[in-house]
Amino acid sequence: MSDQEGTIPQQDGLEADYVAALSRPSVVQAYAGWEELSAAERFCFERFLRPEFSVLDLGCGAGRFLAATGSNWRAYVGIDNSEAMTGAARARFPNADFRQGDMFRLEVTRHSYDAVLMLRNVIDMLHPLERRSAALSLAREALSERGILVCSSHLARRGQPAGYVQEDYHGAIVSTYRSAISEWCAELERAGFDVVMVLRDVRETGDADWAYAVAQPNVV
Repeated sequence: MSDQEGTIPQQDGLEADYVAALSRPSVVQAYAGWEELSAAERFCFERFLRPEFSVLDLGCGAGRFLAATGSNWRAYVGIDNSEAMTGAARARFPNADFRQGDMFRLEVTRHSYDAVLMLRNVIDMLHPLERRSAALSLAREALSERGILVCSSHLARRGQPAGYVQEDYHGAIVSTYRSAISEWCAELERAGFDVVMVLRDVRETGDADWAYAVAQPNVV
């Protein structure tokens, strides 16, 4: 899949800062030992994903999805912008297909995946805002007609408007996007998806929660 003749916005400094924060040795080490799924993630995977699926993991980090679910998928491709993270992922799973770089600049075969994942902070760290909708378009193009998108987004705290907020991310200040569940579902629908299910994933820290959505391409 190409970058649509240069129409994909380039990442800006805020996104680059996030990637740099993610690539620090202490963070990579922590992610390399992370095998846990949240309750919402586990429910989505157990309910909607099957071993015969081909999976595209956008923002794969250090391979948490494979660590938590096993590597017996029919096909798996993990993409991450952090060279340090993909290096850690390859060390954990040397036989898996991990690719480093901007997801919009890497070759992704159209309509060939049964499931596309964008978990935790992946879509919320994209800057500028247009890259969020571009990421959903990329996922839609990668999915087969009845494919499944599992994607999460931060929820804004009560009373806060949708938008980017600064937060401490393992000792570094980064900017991430937050909105309401209704806005997140509307965003998915504008990108050409039908929302099958949405779950609120409560954070025990008392910080803002996530919304996990399962969606399918809206085939007319």
